[in-house]
Formats: sequence, C-alpha cells, structure tokens
Amino acid sequence: MLNPLTIINRLNISTNNHIDAVQDAKALYWKTPKQFRQGIVDLVDDAIDTTTIDDKHVRHLFYYLIQNFVKTKDEVPLNIQAIVKTSLADTDRLMGRIYGGDLHYLLHLEEYGGDVINQDGTTTHTSSGRKGQKKDKAAVLYAESKDTLSRHQIIDLFMKELSMSKAGATTYFYNLVKKA
Repeated sequence: MLNPLTIINRLNISTNNHIDAVQDAKALYWKTPKQFRQGIVDLVDDAIDTTTIDDKHVRHLFYYLIQNFVKTKDEVPLNIQAIVKTSLADTDRLMGRIYGGDLHYLLHLEEYGGDVINQDGTTTHTSSGRKGQKKDKAAVLYAESKDTLSRHQIIDLFMKELSMSKAGATTYFYNLVKKA
C-alpha cells in the first residue's frame, strides 16, 4: 500500500494545511461517485468498503479523508485506522446535519486492524485494538505489575504494550486504581 500522502501529492493536492488540501481536492472537478470511490480506495485500500456508501456520502468522505491525512501528516507512524475512523465519524456528523442520514453501518472497523506507515515508509498491519480488549489487557497488566512497578512505570508499560498515548495510558491507570 502506498503512503496516502504520496497519493495526495500525486493528485496535486497541497499538504501545507488541511483547508488548502480540501480546496485542491474540490478543484479536481470529479463529478461521479465512482471517481470518489476510486479515490477512497487509492487512499485507504480496503479499509472502507466503498460499495456500501451512498452516492451522496462518498464525496464528503473523500474530502474528510484528505483533510484528516493532511492534518496528521507529521505524525509518525501515520495511523491509517484512526484517520479512517475519524473521517467516517466526521462524515456521519455532516450527513446527519444535512440529510438526516448516517454512516453508522460503516463504523464496523473492528475487523480491520489498520495499517500504520512507519517513518522509513514501510507499512505495518496492526491489531484492531478494540476498546474492550484494550481495557481487559490493561487490567491484566495492572494486576501483574501494581505491586512491583511505580505509577510512571505502569503508565509507560501501557503506552508500550497497548500502543496508547500518555493521556490514554494515564486515564486507564487511574480508572484501574479507582476500581481496585
């Protein structure tokens, strides 16, 4: 899978900021849903089943994908799964406001673990990391290490073993302390 930012650059879409990127994407003058579906497939491969997306939603989803890839372009590794979920949620909110429709049926990405693009350009497939599974794993790690490791060490362990941000790991830690 190619890096989505490479594809965005090949489409002559600016990656300076997300507003310019969306304006450049709109300047492609794509008219048919088929063009937008192909653009989505080019960006995220099989992360989204574009055949299930209504024609009126597909254009907005493409624009949100462009916007969110450009917003997070400096993050390494680039978390495609998170960008896909954010873009689907953004599109869902917009469609709810405009048409009263939704894309909730598309948010079943748990079977898609996601791809992460590393700093060296290689792609790594990750596990789904569903919240319930992560919570359970955190509880096991906490139980095993609460007597031997400090708070900071446990938080670092969560960050490493569960691929969590510092804020997420800290929240999980404090929730487990309160529960104990």
